[in-house]
Amino acid sequence: MILMKYLKYRNNLGFTLIELMVVLGILVTLASLAVPNYIEALPKIRAMGATRELFTDMQFARGKAINDNNDYIIAFNTTNNSYSLYNDKDNSYESASCPLSLDPTELVKTVVIKDKYSGISFGYVPGNAPEGSGTISSSVTFVPECTDLPTAIFRPNGTAKTGTVYIKPDEDTSRKDRERAISVAVTGRVKIWKHDGNSWSQ
Repeated sequence: MILMKYLKYRNNLGFTLIELMVVLGILVTLASLAVPNYIEALPKIRAMGATRELFTDMQFARGKAINDNNDYIIAFNTTNNSYSLYNDKDNSYESASCPLSLDPTELVKTVVIKDKYSGISFGYVPGNAPEGSGTISSSVTFVPECTDLPTAIFRPNGTAKTGTVYIKPDEDTSRKDRERAISVAVTGRVKIWKHDGNSWSQ
């Protein structure tokens, strides 16, 4: 009777020390396999995050330009890896003569990519551009409007200034499979492009 009570008491204790150590060993093994994969994937995840945020802001600018009946402008600063979105309420930017300046009172938002996505910046690995449009020569191909900043412009009639922005991890100097791009067509359509190491696709 005493033996039965002892065995019942011992069973109620749950895991033994050996069982607990076995479980911990399994968890450590799984973690050792998962962590390197996560670290490897992190720059790709961040590059895609920065790309999607810019894509969303461009889509916002396109829609607001039509709804508000005035230009929306995105100015790119490749030196500090940032872009700024402006609501050009009086359409004074594109219609003015040189030199042009962006009105700080019309600033909607500024995104500094490196602050939000560590290790990510405007940049490209040499190679072909999306849609067979030649080779890449600049991380931001929007032509500056009489300023030193490349600008994307979305207009009330739905059209836009054409150009492409390239985003990649800073550490990628030769590999292209984590490089991303966003293109804007004259129709205002915005596309995200991914490179798989061989070619671009949407």
